[in-house]
Amino acid sequence: MKYMVILCTAAAALLIVAGCSQIFPPLPAPATPAPTPGPAATTPVVINVNPSPTVTYPPTSPLLSYTQVVIQNMAFNPPVITVSAGSMVRWVNKDTVTHSVLFPASTHISMFGLSPGQAFSQTFSTPGVYNYSCSIYPQMQGTVIVTQ
Repeated sequence: MKYMVILCTAAAALLIVAGCSQIFPPLPAPATPAPTPGPAATTPVVINVNPSPTVTYPPTSPLLSYTQVVIQNMAFNPPVITVSAGSMVRWVNKDTVTHSVLFPASTHISMFGLSPGQAFSQTFSTPGVYNYSCSIYPQMQGTVIVTQ
């Protein structure tokens, strides 16, 4: 009799489980993750504070044309550059500390917190003389001369 009760209980449990599997279908197998794509081409971010000049952060590409200023050994190198109107200037921090590229407020151009290895670009549309410095190390000075 004891075995009969155990057998009936087991059969009832099997019927309940079998009935539940029809009410709650099995969960689908987890999807296999899609392959991770390689690095995507970055699109430049354009911040248009004033119609002229325009602050841009271009992707690094050998196709872009720009004049480069290297920030290294606590100096802008070269300290004075001359470019034509519409030219892009790119500052690259190759120093071991954070720097900034700070122009007078009237130009609406500035880049704060340029960490080692980072770059900042600016297109100069209007001819003139643009003096700048590092707000963190004010002894660092530079000039961009923009010609017609």
